[in-house]
Amino acid sequence: NAGLKWRTLTADEWYYLFYTRPNRGAGRATACNMHGYIILPDDWTLPEGLEFTKNAQTWDVNVYDADDWAKMEQAGAVFLPAAGQRYSATDYKDFGEWGHYWTSSAKNDNEAVSVYFAEYSFDADWSMGRENGYSVRLVSDVLRKKGDVNKDGSINSTDVVAIYDYIIQGDASGIEKGRADVDSNDNVNSADVVEVYNIIINGEGA
Repeated sequence: NAGLKWRTLTADEWYYLFYTRPNRGAGRATACNMHGYIILPDDWTLPEGLEFTKNAQTWDVNVYDADDWAKMEQAGAVFLPAAGQRYSATDYKDFGEWGHYWTSSAKNDNEAVSVYFAEYSFDADWSMGRENGYSVRLVSDVLRKKGDVNKDGSINSTDVVAIYDYIIQGDASGIEKGRADVDSNDNVNSADVVEVYNIIINGEGA
């Protein structure tokens, strides 16, 4: 895994992903004949020739064949299959109709928190006994380089230009506010430009 450490999201992280994340986007879908839930990244551009309806309540709104889904995945979309659930070694049900994904958070001594979805139904704080066999979605923490506003892997004058683009155009610039706000004070202004220059001067931009 190229040195990455994999883990399961906490209940709070799942909640942020679905409810409070800026530019959040998600919806039910069918990909490669499998029902499930699509999650879009913050910085999202819909592939040319495709459509996506956010918050779709049924499986038949967003439908993608293998080629279409390859384009969606390349653009950063994530698919959670409605893989059903296992109640015991032999009791497996709801494949293709329900999705249950464990969080890493305990509800009490006997139960843990999971994310649940089906058509017309969604709950990011669903509690069930830990003996149940639910799906897991592994993630890894990727560190973001402070000052790399345009996400090209380095910090230089082009990042200064990107900040000014955001100051002038706002979200229409295509620049994420969280990246342009280099000094993390929830405002994008000339102080962020100074912060980028300080990073470059201190030799942290390579």
